[in-house]
Amino acid sequence: MGHDLTTTHARLSPIPLHADRGISLARGEGSYVWDDRDRRYLDLMTNYGVNLLGHAHPAVNAAIDRQAALLTNAHQAFDTPARQEFLDALAGFLPPALSRMSFANSGAEAVEAALKYTRVATGRTGIIATHRAYHGRTFGALSTTSEAKYRDPFMPMLEGVRHVPFDNLRAMAEVMNDSVAAIIIEPIQGEGGIRVPADGYLKGIRELCTAHGALMICDEIQTGFRTGTPLAFTRDGIVPDILCLSKSIANGLPVGVTIVTEA
Repeated sequence: MGHDLTTTHARLSPIPLHADRGISLARGEGSYVWDDRDRRYLDLMTNYGVNLLGHAHPAVNAAIDRQAALLTNAHQAFDTPARQEFLDALAGFLPPALSRMSFANSGAEAVEAALKYTRVATGRTGIIATHRAYHGRTFGALSTTSEAKYRDPFMPMLEGVRHVPFDNLRAMAEVMNDSVAAIIIEPIQGEGGIRVPADGYLKGIRELCTAHGALMICDEIQTGFRTGTPLAFTRDGIVPDILCLSKSIANGLPVGVTIVTEA
């Protein structure tokens, strides 16, 4: 027997973030989900790349059970064996220069932390992002996201954010100056259409940032561990100043990470 979704949606946010599909999902296993009427669906979306290992993966469930029996939450002022194990494992995929990590609850929060860090590190407020970029819906992240359908209800956005065409170094160079704190870029645009830039694009951004004393933020929240190599930025042989990860690193759990270089 299905639930009355009219009552459910009446209790949710008055700001519609997603369309109502009229389906109540009850469980998942592997590549499939079932609704509350026990109808099965092939999950081709994986919640925008979150469920990298599928639903209810036995190893993931076992790890959750083990940790839940020990400790589910701890202030970041205290270390925990689970946190250290995660940091050590993640460090194994990173260039040595990316060595300082901070946790968040989502990809959007990881981007927010990155934007804050650029202000502290550079003393500047300018940000360059790209058309069709998606970096999240919290206020700072939304300011770097370009789609009007997400931004318009909440205007005005943060000042100092400029958008230029993706995969166009000339356009980026034209707006780059010494007031820019950072360029934020998806190595492969996700929501923008799975757009892969030309070889050398990320290297060109790296060089622009270095020349102007700005920081390079790579948003790998969608691309991380999903493009054939652990991190998509490595294909251009560069290292960003800041890396944002989420989604697939936690297979559905609310985890985001902002990783910065020492310098």
